Amino acid sequence: MKSTLFLIIIFFVTISCSSKKEIARFYGKCCTQILINPDKTFEYRTYLGVGGEVKRNGIWKEHTGDTILLNTLNQPNNKKTTYTGNVNPKLKNKVRISIRDFEIELGYASVEINDGAMIKSADDNGIVEFEVGEIYNIKYYYLGEISEKINISNPKFNEIDILIRDLDLEIVPKYFTDEPIIVTNRKVVFHPNNPKKRFERKRTNIRKKQWN
Repeated sequence: MKSTLFLIIIFFVTISCSSKKEIARFYGKCCTQILINPDKTFEYRTYLGVGGEVKRNGIWKEHTGDTILLNTLNQPNNKKTTYTGNVNPKLKNKVRISIRDFEIELGYASVEINDGAMIKSADDNGIVEFEVGEIYNIKYYYLGEISEKINISNPKFNEIDILIRDLDLEIVPKYFTDEPIIVTNRKVVFHPNNPKKRFERKRTNIRKKQWN
């Protein structure tokens, strides 16, 4: 009898937990809002005042702990930054770096190497040279917003061509590609790994008139 009662309790607890997971979660009363659906889809909405409303739809997947990753349905053609490197014997104690995407060179981008040991601006063709013997990593900054760090596999490379992921220059990012957010029962945290951009929205009750 006790074992039967125990199994019944476990059954109802399991059903209860499953039911909680099936509820759509809505965060944010104004400005930026996100609806996280149990079918692994999401709807993101932000308001730009006179600029109107911007929507992003996509799918989400579990990551680690309370973190999930967002991916918009619309994805860039080139999702990942890559580089090619070689050793040019004509460049002695120099490293030449070029930075571009598929359409343009990153003219006047700020470039730092070896964890900030040296910093320079690229020319209008996105090319910059450093007087250094070895290079371990490169970080670029473009238009004050876009930045990325690239680790170099061979420190002897002295001619490096970087092809960055597609530029996303929209006020509200056009693409979410494995964009991490922290989701709890009470709040959602956007840009958790970027102190300058990090912000939170509290969970609230969703109303059809509010979302549709």
